[in-house]
Amino acid sequence: MAGAVIEELSYKFTIQEELSHSAKFLSKSSVAGRTHTATFGTTAPFIGYQAQLTIGGSADTRLIGGDLNLKRSTKLTFGANNSQQPTKANVGQMEVTGKLEFVIDDYTEYNYYLQATQPTVLLTFTSVTNILTFQITKCDFEKVAGLDRSQDMVRVSASIRGLYNTTDAGPKMRSA
Repeated sequence: MAGAVIEELSYKFTIQEELSHSAKFLSKSSVAGRTHTATFGTTAPFIGYQAQLTIGGSADTRLIGGDLNLKRSTKLTFGANNSQQPTKANVGQMEVTGKLEFVIDDYTEYNYYLQATQPTVLLTFTSVTNILTFQITKCDFEKVAGLDRSQDMVRVSASIRGLYNTTDAGPKMRSA
């Protein structure tokens, strides 16, 4: 899809499963009647237990699952080009939200919320020679669900949001 712009990317994982993702694109209309052939790579998948998490520069080994959602507004511009095809795709600021689930033995993750700390969160998946890293330099722990004692281990679930900062910043509005 030449000229396609990504509107949403979503990632989800648990320590028992592969990292899964979904994507939503916005693009110019495609030519009807084309046949597409699926191709499959041989790259090993990322498994949840292969993840490494650091929060505020310290390793955190209690993460057992989560999801990350990256969204941005997109809009096609229709200029005077003697066609019904758009001439440009404009994208807005990216919004990063998610949810992280921890098994806990202290209140470390809960305190990020209570103290409004906004630490750097670095989540890295490694599979053989491939690495996927998510970095949120200023991560707000927006909401933490109370302690869940209904399962075999005490858990806490934190809703997170990436806050605008100069390290992760890009242009406020750009065209693709």
